[in-house]
Amino acid sequence: MRMLPIMLAGAALAGCTVNHYEVSQPPPPQPPASHTVSMTYKGPDGFNIAARKANDWCDQHFGDSDVRVVKDDRKKGHATFACQPAD
Repeated sequence: MRMLPIMLAGAALAGCTVNHYEVSQPPPPQPPASHTVSMTYKGPDGFNIAARKANDWCDQHFGDSDVRVVKDDRKKGHATFACQPAD
């Protein structure tokens, strides 16, 4: 008779489960592969400034991202950059 309460308690504990949940922030949206930004520039350091501004724009809209040059016309001072996820 003494074993019955112990067996019932053991059976009750066997049916218990522990749930563990983790909450995390979703990652920022990643730029689509085809998203581009065009910049005009002039002067000897104009291209580098345009590249930094394009990178800032991509960061503001997509979180931590990088840019790559798609097209550059140095004579006209016009460059097109593509936003891409940062490495």
